[in-house]
Amino acid sequence: MFRYNPVLGKQISLDQVRKRIQNELTFRQIDSDTATTDQVMKYIADVDPAADGPANYRSFILQTFFNAVQSGQIETWFNDKEVNKRYLAAFYKGQSGQTNKSWADFPPTTRFETFGEMGRYLAEEGLISIQFSGDWVNTALSLESEGHCYILNGRKGRQFVPVKDSEGKQWIFVDLITATSSCGLGINSGWCTAVGAFYNYLPKSGLIMGYCVDDGLRIQITSSTDADDLEQYNKDGYFVEQKLPNNEVFKFKGRYQALLNPLKKMAKQVQLRAGLCSGRPIYDAYLNFINNGQFTGPYAQLDRLYEGKCNMPPLFPISQATDVLTELYSLNGQRLNAEDLNAATALYSSLNQYIPANFFLLELCSLRNPVGWKLGVKPYIGMVDIPGDAYDVYRGKVKAEVDAYEIMKYEVTSGLFLFVAADDSFEIKKDILQYTHPGNPVTEVNWYDCLRFANALSVMSGLEPCYEIGAGKNPDVTWDMSKNGFRLPTETEWEIAALEPPAEYYKGPIRGWWDSGRTIEKGPDAESRQSVELPPSPMPSKADYVQKNYTYAGSNNPDYVAWYNETSQERTHVVGKLKPNGWGLYDMSGNVAEWVYDSYSDSPLDKQSYPLRRKSNPRKRRRR
Repeated sequence: MFRYNPVLGKQISLDQVRKRIQNELTFRQIDSDTATTDQVMKYIADVDPAADGPANYRSFILQTFFNAVQSGQIETWFNDKEVNKRYLAAFYKGQSGQTNKSWADFPPTTRFETFGEMGRYLAEEGLISIQFSGDWVNTALSLESEGHCYILNGRKGRQFVPVKDSEGKQWIFVDLITATSSCGLGINSGWCTAVGAFYNYLPKSGLIMGYCVDDGLRIQITSSTDADDLEQYNKDGYFVEQKLPNNEVFKFKGRYQALLNPLKKMAKQVQLRAGLCSGRPIYDAYLNFINNGQFTGPYAQLDRLYEGKCNMPPLFPISQATDVLTELYSLNGQRLNAEDLNAATALYSSLNQYIPANFFLLELCSLRNPVGWKLGVKPYIGMVDIPGDAYDVYRGKVKAEVDAYEIMKYEVTSGLFLFVAADDSFEIKKDILQYTHPGNPVTEVNWYDCLRFANALSVMSGLEPCYEIGAGKNPDVTWDMSKNGFRLPTETEWEIAALEPPAEYYKGPIRGWWDSGRTIEKGPDAESRQSVELPPSPMPSKADYVQKNYTYAGSNNPDYVAWYNETSQERTHVVGKLKPNGWGLYDMSGNVAEWVYDSYSDSPLDKQSYPLRRKSNPRKRRRR
């Protein structure tokens, strides 16, 4: 994905901007009642979505002002400020790599003379609505372009077909395809689907969210094809759940009555699509096309219902790039030399601007494709050695003696988990839409899943599996400490790894953004979120390092080392993006809770030795 190049965009300083504006106003003899330099400077600062960063758009905004001056449209330019701000924000999203489209591979000054030209272009690409506005609508359009959702209203040209309630107010209805759309569009709603429960709903029928563009009200609807569900919930004889924010149940009466029939029709469409999105939806749709020479059965019906714009499964790209997909999929399960792997990666790159990139890469991981390994697994693996020694644990009250061990540098990622679990005999969730990014930590796996994963990874790596796992839902487990394979850390080993190491074991300094600082968005919800400057916090040199007892793993300030409720926006994040601790381990605080082999206990005795080789081991997730 192209990133905006400020040199190509002729980035100019604020002093240069001010001077050019003053010269233009003087040359054109513009009086102060029409425009002043300060007014234009404030306009630029307000409209530029990257005003404080290196990729700002001062040159383009200044150019549109000069064009407005020359055409006598200064007043219109000022009056259209909010519209222009929306256009440029959508354009910035594309140039920041937040969409899989390659439409934004140019600085705006090389393509557009006015904001109007930019707006028309963005509307043609489906990244803004010329009919409706607002942050929620823009988010829905952006998520749709990435394959995370689909706006169900239908379109006539660039206009959405309106759906009106009984009061005449207009609604947009969205098919939520992934948890990313559920979180992004349901934020601050109080719905459990906005904070991680999305996939409890997906298998049966998918999920629809409605948004009233006139007053901002949202509703969430879950349909079902299961007669038992309908009998149990008895919600208007069709829907399993129908909720207002904060889970208040509503009936299709009053203003909502006119929405019932359109929603029934939409629900059938969503049910059809959801039924084709289990497992490996891109690969399965490809097989349907390649085996029949065209899409057949429900795939053909889906293509018609979504007007050729179904992003998951991505039917149009599959039909247009069949040969390239065939070549790429033929490499599944192979190991390639560097030259062939680069060629395969080029094939992938030629497709990922049309096929939702994260899902495509996750699927390649689940198929054990070499490109999946290179791009979706390898960047997020690594080991850190912890020497055998006696360490202070339990708030310094206990000396815990442990043998030397290695621990993964990062939390286990979705890409690695899918790659290891590609074998059909491995009983874990393998629907790729249940994941968001190959570099995000895997979630919603139980203790037994982790043990089976460790054994499978050991076998793949030519090591000896550590666990003997019995049969049944809650089988007995025996840990064979003589084996050399992968395993969960004990609670004591985990605590040692989370704390700062003695000086002789310090792995720093590790370089990163923490050397120069960064700006983060922080706040418990979208309304109160604000930019917070983090000053530089470099890791000390080995000579200056002193072991400390930090509140969090690597810092007393969680903003440097942990994704948590005020910084995470209620979702997981790619591993290794924050500051590591002194061992060189990332995300030991925040992001997700982590499984250990034995349970956490307040007893000092629990810290003094490895757990007994019991057949049944208590266990509990641990988060610092």
